[in-house]
Amino acid sequence: MKILKTLKNFLKSKKKELGSHIILNFNTKISDLNERALLEKKIFLKKKLSKEKAFEEHNLLKHKFPFYGNVNSKIGKFDISLFSVNDDGVAWNLFWLETYEEKLLDAWLDMTAKGGLALDIGAYTGIYSILAAKNGCNVKAYELIPRTAERAKINFILNNVEKKLNYLILVYQMKTQSRKYICQGKQIFLARAIH
Repeated sequence: MKILKTLKNFLKSKKKELGSHIILNFNTKISDLNERALLEKKIFLKKKLSKEKAFEEHNLLKHKFPFYGNVNSKIGKFDISLFSVNDDGVAWNLFWLETYEEKLLDAWLDMTAKGGLALDIGAYTGIYSILAAKNGCNVKAYELIPRTAERAKINFILNNVEKKLNYLILVYQMKTQSRKYICQGKQIFLARAIH
């Protein structure tokens, strides 16, 4: 109870700093938040701002009106979904701006159109891997951050491409050791090396 009271007091103090968008009602449903975000998105898109102004404004809106769940988008000829708890830059851009690295993704789709093996180094939450897999490639995706790699795995499953991904390899450095996680299917294999 003391923690909840402390959190409520913290949010009340932040309300003065950040404005009335801070949610003080802990019973607010995610569906209500998403409904509000969708409404604000519709208003935002009607403004037809320049790319620079739109990017600037979306950086405020994404925090003011959070969206939780699957962000659905069409990239090239492919429908994709990215899971977000209002914490993924790619999903934010796809939700608010309805675009993400448009020229790079178009080039990626062209490069992967003939199938083959695609390497996604620095996979983040998996958008390039997903598109390559949907384009007929076998994919090896590499990600450094464990939490982000987990989100990529969720997105691979959400987009029904997990079978096209040979590996999700996660490598990260610690003080005296490096660890390498190789995720194959639903199993995780851990290899550990001490420097």
